[in-house]
Amino acid sequence: MLVFRIVALGLLLLLGACRVPPPVSIEDYTSDCKVGSPDASSTAIFLVSVRLPDCRVGLGFTPFRAHQVYYGALDERLGTRLLSASGWLADFKARVDADPERRAIVYIHGYYNDASDAAIRGLAIREATRGTIPVVALIWPSYNQQTKYFWDEANAEWSMAEANQLLAAIAAASPNLTVIAHSMGNRLALNALRGLTQAKALNWPPHKLILASPDVDRSVFQREMIAAGQAFPGEVIVYASMKDKALDASWRAHGLPRAGDLKNQLLHSTQPGKPLPDYSSLAAIPRINVIETSRLAYSKAGHSDFIATWQGAADLCRVILAPATVENGRARIAGYDRMFTLLEQPRSEDDCDQQGHTTLELLDKLERERTAIHGI
Repeated sequence: MLVFRIVALGLLLLLGACRVPPPVSIEDYTSDCKVGSPDASSTAIFLVSVRLPDCRVGLGFTPFRAHQVYYGALDERLGTRLLSASGWLADFKARVDADPERRAIVYIHGYYNDASDAAIRGLAIREATRGTIPVVALIWPSYNQQTKYFWDEANAEWSMAEANQLLAAIAAASPNLTVIAHSMGNRLALNALRGLTQAKALNWPPHKLILASPDVDRSVFQREMIAAGQAFPGEVIVYASMKDKALDASWRAHGLPRAGDLKNQLLHSTQPGKPLPDYSSLAAIPRINVIETSRLAYSKAGHSDFIATWQGAADLCRVILAPATVENGRARIAGYDRMFTLLEQPRSEDDCDQQGHTTLELLDKLERERTAIHGI
């Protein structure tokens, strides 16, 4: 037993890179920060951040916790400017009110993401939804290093209270809100779903809740969603896979399966080492729709299929903009009413398929230009 404890301690030290976080001087990073005025003509997406900005040269964001919430806007090249809370909210509400359906989207990123990762995904979601809906990227302190998983886990937990307040304020301004959470960001979304529902926040729960590759204990996820379902009238979409390498690693680190990993932990096919799918745990959740992305040949590590594949982006487009055609790119999984698999090719081409392709092109372009992007 002692040997196992020593090995476990060694693993934790390795994952923490064998050192503690450095002391942070807030003034060093923020003394040159400038707050500007909203500019609707150049704003592509909005941001709210609880990670400390770095204004020493231009404007960027550190992996450290902020002492306050920072509000901002990004242009299509990820150029960033900070805004006052009142100016940000006024501009955001004006965008929402200009939409006949008064919609808005909040994106919550996951582990191993810097601010530019969150911004790029936010811009991709904007592209997938044709730029018709205001998008807010909620940025929390991630160290953007594979070895800092447990540091990010602690920061995600720390961010929950601020995230709840921010989501409540955004929901109050948008009666038709979609929340999209990815990976570890699902923990913030689930905490808000429970807390803001209990608090009876204005315009909450959201109209749609999209949970992509949730890095959440599978049993905890099932319990939370069943409890929330009793008071949640909206639509819940879960994107999950049997080929998600990140969630497979998280499963090994935690010792228990993750909600976004569809592999069965006990049953295997006749092929050695090849698991069978476990649909039953998610199928038991009332009114939840599960979209399996395992078939997608161009998936990168299987962890971001909802936006990093053209089929996933097209499905996201249909979910938000064209729900009547949402099954165009899906096939039903036999024996389950609300479980689908994404197809490599849709039954018939539609506008959302084109939007999926342009979204993937945008992602590729921004990733290529990332090293030349300034301001974030």
